[in-house]
Formats: sequence, structure tokens, C-alpha cells
Amino acid sequence: MTNNDLNENYDVDFVFPFVDSADPVWQKTAIKVHKKYGRTFNPNSQRFREWDNIVFIFRGIEKFCPWIRKIHLIVACPSQVPSFLKTECEKLNIIYHKDFIPREKRPTFNSCTIESCMPYIFTKDPELLRQFNRGPIDIAEHIIYSNDDLFFTGPMEKSDFFRGGYPCLHFRKVAYNSSQNLFRHQCFNSQNMVAKDFKVFCNGFIFKNTHSMVPMLGSTIEKVFNIHKDEMMDSMTQFREPHNVNQYIYSDYQYMSGEFYDHVFPNQYVSFQDFGIEQICEMIEHSADGRNGKCSDGKDKGYCLCINDSGSGTKFQLYKRRIRQSFSRILPDKCSCEW
Repeated sequence: MTNNDLNENYDVDFVFPFVDSADPVWQKTAIKVHKKYGRTFNPNSQRFREWDNIVFIFRGIEKFCPWIRKIHLIVACPSQVPSFLKTECEKLNIIYHKDFIPREKRPTFNSCTIESCMPYIFTKDPELLRQFNRGPIDIAEHIIYSNDDLFFTGPMEKSDFFRGGYPCLHFRKVAYNSSQNLFRHQCFNSQNMVAKDFKVFCNGFIFKNTHSMVPMLGSTIEKVFNIHKDEMMDSMTQFREPHNVNQYIYSDYQYMSGEFYDHVFPNQYVSFQDFGIEQICEMIEHSADGRNGKCSDGKDKGYCLCINDSGSGTKFQLYKRRIRQSFSRILPDKCSCEW
């Protein structure tokens, strides 16, 4: 797409799933289901432990991206809704698993299953709405899909994510083989499922997008599911497995169709394994320092920061406290969704 195609008169919503591993209601279900399938469950494991910083996602959206119309928070059940949230806030919409994940696929502890069921969030089909016992969800065609470890650290614009109505995506080829990690297997499955629609052959590599927030179109999400419903339903499991597909199936389709804008928005991926706590705190507090360019109003841009907690080890509590302190310095004020 070219700059001449730009038309930015449309709403953008923000969507992300969240798990509160400290919730006793959720823990009881998790323990029961894990035990049923001979698995162990530890709420303090790296995958589930709670960093208590989700509030800064909401504050960052309101302060740095006021153009986002609505925030859709995906949670398993009412006890998972953070206590600081005003659920009646007009900018907030809570989506429970029962609202879009078929009964036979619940409960799930698998983000891939949640992402594979996303088309049901957009459905207007009367029969499906009866099955989920709800009305249509007020969600925009243009969404930014995110996770609970991704944060805005400074001002960003709609055109960082969408241009001319198309998602801003940028892919590069990376080598793939069967010895790689679970996530890479899921990305490979997702890519190959839609590649055949375009007669693209992906042996030995995957198209890798930036690990960050992902702009998507609801119509593409529904289209992919309509084409590959049986395969996607068969891939869904309660726990993460190598044969799952993940959210990148929608971006892969968008990319292979050519209906995207080739652009990399400002983003940064960090882990405690590769970065020291001082460096990460510096990134949080001083990202909007001119290095990422300027917004149309002249303000210095920040970026989307992904904080992966691998490598935090025994210093988890210390790092958790320091991260909260740094976010509190750039986002001290409550947002409209908070009590």
C-alpha cells in the first residue's frame, strides 16, 4: 500500500487476554483440571506468576493512545477481573471465556485456544449468539491484539499500527526445524495452514513478525476461521501443545494476501536474561526521548515494550517492585477505568 491510500477515519479497539494466577477460584479449577490430566500446576511458576502491573496497560493506553476507542479484556470468569477496574466504564468491555469459547473447549489454560476462538468475538450470527447466550459484542473492525506483558511507554499514533485501513506488518524469514521450541512449532503450524490458500510453500522457514502488539482486522479473523474452521477446532487443546495454532495465523493470512502496510512501529523486546534491571527501568522511564521519532503533534514517541520475565529467577520480587516503581513514574495518574 502507498501513502496515497491513507484514510484514517475508523475506530481502533485494544484486545488482550489476562490471567490472575493468585485468584483462588481460578486456582481451584486449574488444580482440578491439571490433576485430571496427570499434570502438575504451580501458580508461582514463571508462566503463571503475577507481576501486578496490568494497571499500567490501562493507564498507558489512556495517556499515550487516547485514540483507542475501547479496551476489551478477556478473562476466564468474573473472579479474574482486576479489583481496580470499574466494570461500568464506557471504555472498558469484559469478555469472558464463555462468551466466545465453545463449551467443549472450556476450561482452557492455553492461549492458542483463546486466540483460535477469537472469530466468535466478532460474530453476528444469530445461531452462534444463541449458543453463547449473548448479544453482539461492540468491537471495532480494526483491533490491536496484545498480551499482559506489553506496555505503551510513550505517545504513539494510530498510523503506527494502521495505514489506509490496513494493518502495519513486517515479516522476515527465519530458519525453522523440528528441534525448536513450542512457540515456533505453533507459528509454523499457523503459517502452513494458511500458506496453502496462496500456494506458498514454507519448508524450513517461518515468517517471523515482531514480537509485540499486533494490528488485525476482524473481517480477516473471521475469514480465516471460515476457511479453516475444522482444522482450527481440531487444533484446540486445554494445555499448550506442539500442534496448536496461535494468533499469528491471522497476520500470516493478511501478509500472504498482500493486504497490509509494510511498516515497523517502534517496539522493544527485553528479558531479564539479556538485560539488567537498571537497563529495563531506564527503557521504561526514558523511551520517549526523541530516538523513536515524533508524533504529528510534535511529541516524542515512545514504543511498545515487551517485558519477558525469563531470567528473573530468585530476584523476582525485587524486579517486580522496581518495574512497578518505574511505571509509576511515567504513569502516576489513574485512568478512567480505575476506581
